[in-house]
Amino acid sequence: MKAFLTSTAVVLLALGCGTPALAAEPPAAMLGLWCGQIPLGRAALQIEPSGDKLKIQLRALGRAKDYEATLQGDVATVPTSKGDVGMALQLEGNKLRIVETRDSLAMLQGESFTRAAGGSCPA
Repeated sequence: MKAFLTSTAVVLLALGCGTPALAAEPPAAMLGLWCGQIPLGRAALQIEPSGDKLKIQLRALGRAKDYEATLQGDVATVPTSKGDVGMALQLEGNKLRIVETRDSLAMLQGESFTRAAGGSCPA
């Protein structure tokens, strides 16, 4: 009987029948400030939880742009206005890599960011 209950619980969780708050929480390792070098200079990504999504702020060239992302496993996806993937960030160990981009974000494809040391990125 115990094996049946355990198997049932595993199946229900796999089908998304678990607690939504637990399923939607981002990995803590993805949150915070990340620093990187992009083709036009230094950049920073600030990632914070926002309900069941992530708020991602990209700062580069003296400007800041906010994005809203969904999370699936270790990949945060920012949709375009058409619903396509505009940008996808993947957590790879101690790096955050841009694994997919589209349109105005295309030049960021493949760029990596590392966790900020001391709470700020180098100037």
